Amino acid sequence: MTQSSKPPTTITGIEDLFKSKRALKQFISAAIPLTNFIDVYPNGTTCCPFHEDSTPSAKIFNEKDGSQKLYCFTEHKMYSSYDYIVLILKQDPKTFLLSEISEEDIAISMRTVDFSFEKTESTFSELINDSAKRLPDMDRFLSCLYSHAISI
Repeated sequence: MTQSSKPPTTITGIEDLFKSKRALKQFISAAIPLTNFIDVYPNGTTCCPFHEDSTPSAKIFNEKDGSQKLYCFTEHKMYSSYDYIVLILKQDPKTFLLSEISEEDIAISMRTVDFSFEKTESTFSELINDSAKRLPDMDRFLSCLYSHAISI
């Protein structure tokens, strides 16, 4: 039996979770914060771990579903803790999850995760607006990210 990327109608147990890549990604993203893996400055910025980076070019955002996403301003890409496990740690997500959290705790945590699979990622404009609220001086924020940028 091959692993399906489409979620079952209802995610009721660990077996359903592991049958669906989409459900597993949703669960890991909600259950394991990105900040478990990445050092973040108080303003939420960080060096992007997904490419060579010596100055902060990314920002951590909290999504409506409780998960954390990293937006890389250099790559213009959004990443989750699932992506970190797969792309940086190069581990199988199921194996990683079972090594970090007991099956009993997974079952308990599953009750709090929204498996409706509605689009929960913020749009770029929402990210910028969120940053603007948190950082009164957006020019200063962007100049810290891109010290080589020219001010207009």
